[in-house]
Amino acid sequence: WGVPSTALGGGMLDPSSSAWVPLPPGPEDAQLAGPFAGVFGEDEGGYESPSGWALDVREGSWGEIPERPGGMSLSSGSVATVGNRLVVVGGEVWDEERPNGELLNEVWMWTPPPD
Repeated sequence: WGVPSTALGGGMLDPSSSAWVPLPPGPEDAQLAGPFAGVFGEDEGGYESPSGWALDVREGSWGEIPERPGGMSLSSGSVATVGNRLVVVGGEVWDEERPNGELLNEVWMWTPPPD
């Protein structure tokens, strides 16, 4: 990972035409914000990372997944998808207050904005 959205190639399948179409251009500030995180639609989604940019296939646009509460930088959390929601379970956090790291037993859920 670590590849900004603006560098992603490839495309997505348009089920109405059975044709592959190019991905929309990535956000201009994706270089600073983080990697590709996933894709979501009205009732479904798929995520690979708890942060970064996600493609809204309803609109053909990119949106940034916001920071988790407290602005924690999370490592090693498990990522799952429920419908179109991103669920992150556990992980570890490293910051000035926890220089040796701390294991987390928390769950976060992000719901994409409505269409």
